[in-house]
Amino acid sequence: MPDITFGGPFEPIQGSDFVQEDLSAQIQPGGTTQFTTSQEFQATRLVVYYNGLYQGPPGGSEINVVNNETFTIATTVQQGESITVIYSPLLKT
Repeated sequence: MPDITFGGPFEPIQGSDFVQEDLSAQIQPGGTTQFTTSQEFQATRLVVYYNGLYQGPPGGSEINVVNNETFTIATTVQQGESITVIYSPLLKT
């Protein structure tokens, strides 16, 4: 998936900004349903794309947030497929 550039009035808040990560390298033989990001994220600001298709908001039927770095997807992601996320890192105080 190509990088997404955010234009417009997005101003970082306390160092927060959107992060995009390709998590496809975490897919194991036999498939994977749980993924971990490199940074802690705000649970309500996690966007998941499975093979380039948006998978709905966290807490819906497809995406479940386990903790601030881990989420599960209802569909088993197989090797050769892709899983990409866009999220807002957790604000540090």
